[in-house]
Amino acid sequence: MPAAIARSIASLCIALPLFLTASVHAQEPNRLYSAVTIITGTLEAEKQRGFAACLEEVLVKVSGDTSLAGLPKVDELGKRASEFVETYSLRDRMAGIPVHDEQGTRDRPHFLKVDFSPAKIDQALGELGRAPWTERPVITLLIGIDNGAQRFLLARNSALGIGQRKALSEIAGRLGLKAKLLGEAALAAVPVDHASLGGTRMDGLETIRNALGGEVVLSGMLVWDESAFRWTSNWQLVSENGAEAWEAAGVSFDTAFRDALAEAMQILSNESRR
Repeated sequence: MPAAIARSIASLCIALPLFLTASVHAQEPNRLYSAVTIITGTLEAEKQRGFAACLEEVLVKVSGDTSLAGLPKVDELGKRASEFVETYSLRDRMAGIPVHDEQGTRDRPHFLKVDFSPAKIDQALGELGRAPWTERPVITLLIGIDNGAQRFLLARNSALGIGQRKALSEIAGRLGLKAKLLGEAALAAVPVDHASLGGTRMDGLETIRNALGGEVVLSGMLVWDESAFRWTSNWQLVSENGAEAWEAAGVSFDTAFRDALAEAMQILSNESRR
């Protein structure tokens, strides 16, 4: 990449805000130790189920270790999840919608927001042989979309890809990741093409990473496979510790994004402990 282009990318990115506000907030300690789930009604048994689901999410999010999900020891902790709770709140998901004749108020879906004790979560992670992942890098996303009708790069301020941007925001927030998309002007200065995104031989990706101030870069390409009725994707994560490549697939782009970001989180958290 010519030096002039690299300087252009760097200058364009200096003032770019993070596009995933939920992810930025999730990076704050009090939000890392919080989670939201949906429960049916407000009976105690259902709240306990919600506490357990939120506890597992927080243990994964704080540690950055996706292998904790479904672990028997985590399931055991879930049985006494209320012991880790500092505060919680309930919000009727159907607030403002009149109760139907055949529906009682006790089985209406509610958002359950749970704030856990950081000290108790950290202690639980220690018992699980894990530790909090506190130093989290900003991840710059370079993602191409081929939905069969259009091919485009996801941009922070583009009219295209609104649904994909929303999905990325929600998933990154739940994982406690800080991630950002470049604006259209910055992307125009980056000499990448759709075919190379997510490939394992992106010679210019390290140069782009350096131009962005040494940030972590996650490159991916999603392609809609009409015959298989699913999205296929290829990804590459580049950091100061090297590069990793993998594939992900799913019937929705949400699934592909979730798998890709979870894999990136696992790689980065592992790197931080070396």
